[in-house]
Amino acid sequence: MGKVYFISGATRGIGLQLATQLSQADSSNTVIATARNPITSTGLKELASKQKNVHIIKLDVSSEESINGIDEQIVPLASETGIDVYISNGAIGDLTPIQDLNRQSYIDHFLTNVLGPFIGGQVSDFSPLLTGACGITKVGLNHAALQLSIQYQDEDFTVIPLHPGFVNTELANDVFNTLPENQYEVAESFRAQFITPAESASGIINNIINQVTIEDSGKFYRYDGKILPY
Repeated sequence: MGKVYFISGATRGIGLQLATQLSQADSSNTVIATARNPITSTGLKELASKQKNVHIIKLDVSSEESINGIDEQIVPLASETGIDVYISNGAIGDLTPIQDLNRQSYIDHFLTNVLGPFIGGQVSDFSPLLTGACGITKVGLNHAALQLSIQYQDEDFTVIPLHPGFVNTELANDVFNTLPENQYEVAESFRAQFITPAESASGIINNIINQVTIEDSGKFYRYDGKILPY
């Protein structure tokens, strides 16, 4: 019997690859893939047209109204078994230096990157790049995942924060292309470590989703199965 997977932020990059590989791995799997705007999510719509076990629902993890409205979309798809694996992939990233950020940018990042996974990512380890509000919220998300693993340790939940690798996505390249000149060499060193979204998704599925147990809850994993320090 297949599993029910819920993937937030499945419109492109790692999220789209996770939806693709999980749906193709077993036709009895159910993949619930979210998008802020399903109408414009061409890649995800194309996948759903080919893989009948992929179901697109509308979700904006920064919006409480949107989150409160997803129950009626999920129940018909997961009413019998519930959700087996919840993958929080939706996030935003603005690497504007901290001193140049306005209050609303901090709020938007916190709502999407920290509260979004809590009530609805990708997390990264430390780098010498100026990561602004994005970096701050990723640290917050790591701590939130650790707290969740402790809070639900007696209820058979396995909570795993993970580092998807340095992935060659449109968002990553947009970020690197806007860095100041004094960050160019650092950016290029990260680009040299790029892996494809397909490689990242495959690693996450084979090394983490298919391998971890309740005893691993709270550990910080990289896509290749290596355990990282917080």
